[in-house]
Parts: sequence; C-alpha cells; structure tokens
Amino acid sequence: MDHSRRLLVVAWSLLLVGPALAQEGPLPEGIKSVRLVETQKVRSTIFEARLVETSEQRHVIFTSLRVDPGRVNFRLALPTKANAASLIRFRHDEDALAAFTGGFLDTYSPATPAGLVQRRDTIQNDLQADPVMTAVVCFSADPIKPVAIMATQEFLPGETKGDCIQTGPFLAKNGQKETDFDALERSLGSPFARGHFERAILMVNVLSQIVIGVSSPISLFPLRELLLKPAQKGGLGAIVAVGLSGTLTAGLVIEGRDKLITVGAVKTLLPNAVIIRER
Repeated sequence: MDHSRRLLVVAWSLLLVGPALAQEGPLPEGIKSVRLVETQKVRSTIFEARLVETSEQRHVIFTSLRVDPGRVNFRLALPTKANAASLIRFRHDEDALAAFTGGFLDTYSPATPAGLVQRRDTIQNDLQADPVMTAVVCFSADPIKPVAIMATQEFLPGETKGDCIQTGPFLAKNGQKETDFDALERSLGSPFARGHFERAILMVNVLSQIVIGVSSPISLFPLRELLLKPAQKGGLGAIVAVGLSGTLTAGLVIEGRDKLITVGAVKTLLPNAVIIRER
C-alpha cells in the first residue's frame, strides 16, 4: 500500500462515527427528507444551504456555491509566502471571490499534496494509482468549459492543459451513480463510504453550472443521492460529480458584498487551493 493510500485509510478509520462495517450489513443509508433553508445571491454566484435528514435520523447541513461558467475564472493557487496557507489566506492573497479545498493531502505537517498537481501546464506532483483518487479535475480560462472532470487514465502528461488536481472518487457520471462503494471499501479495508465525515464535492449540473459543496458529517450514500436528486425535488441535479478532500480540509471561503462567508475547515494549512475570480 503506498503512503498516500495508507494515510487516507488511517484518517477515515480514526474519525469513524458509528459501528464498524459488517460483512453483510443493512441497506446503505439514504435520504428521508431535504429542505432548502437558505439561498442568496453573492455577487455573481448563488449560495445555498440544505438541511438533509437521512434514513438513520441524522441531520446534515450541505452548503454549496453555484456559478455560471461564463461569469467566473477558476485556477489553482499556491502559497505566496510559505509552503502552505489556509483557505482564508488563499482568498485574501489572491483577492478572489472564493477559495475552496482541492485534492487530498499526503501529509498534514508539513502540508503536502497526494496525487497529481499541475499548475500552468507544469506537473509539480505526479499522478498516483489510488482506489479513491480516480479522477482529475482541470481548470482553465475557457469561458464555456472552465472545469473539466476526467478519469485519471484520460489525463495525458504534456497534452492535458490547465491547472489540474487528482481527486475522487467519482460520485456521478452522465447523471447516474458512479463507483461501487462496497468494492471501494473492501479494497481499502476501511469504511470510507459508510463513515460519517465532513465531505467536499465538485460537480456540474444539468444546466452546465459548476457547484462546489461542503457537507457536515455524512456518508457517501446519501450525499450521492442528494447530488443526483433533481433540483425540483430539493437536490442538485448532478451530471458529473467527484469528491474533493474531506475531514479536516473540506472548506469554502466566499467574499460577499459586506462580509466573509466561511464553511468548514477554512484554517487548515493546505499546499494549494482552487480560487474563483469574477470575469
């Protein structure tokens, strides 16, 4: 098992809430109800919060930022004065509309990335074979498609352009469920999907809008259900969705008109962050 995978397994195992995963347990957790409890326009974006009740009587807050691709630019930012920075610092230093968590960490102290990191078409950390990090997300200045989400095998060193990070797993493709969570957990020997952890996601919806989301502790089963559920039924209408980093690093910082909006882990030191700027 490589170093990045071992760290992921340890992190999920230490922070597990609830009983250990059984060989043949009950049906996966689902959604009992979902309610939009907040929505507001924040400059050129839409900020939303949903209250989700799961089939296990858990109450989860899912917060998201929805953007139209033609109105913003995405890019990967690196710290300007040290080897790591918080999301609050990244947003400030880049004078950005928003900053959000990127890929997983290999180590927390010092903060180093796990998997591919490419900035300005130059690879700074190599792609890794990992059962969780099965996706690559690339950001560019393309006004029509500034975010491209692909499988790791589709990334071509020297040919795939843009700022890219390796992440995962895939939660949805073509508007359908993606990734066998049971098989993933067997390969990890860890309740990665059933465990209740803070999660961050990146997705594209049926309107080609880009959504960044951060959740309070939740398992992947109801999270995926929420992402795929149509907007008319309280969901997000995902066409494609991937997980970003999770516990201790899942966060989002937004610069509103008169205040800073922070969600999740915004003070953890990170080796990089994705920033959003208005065009």
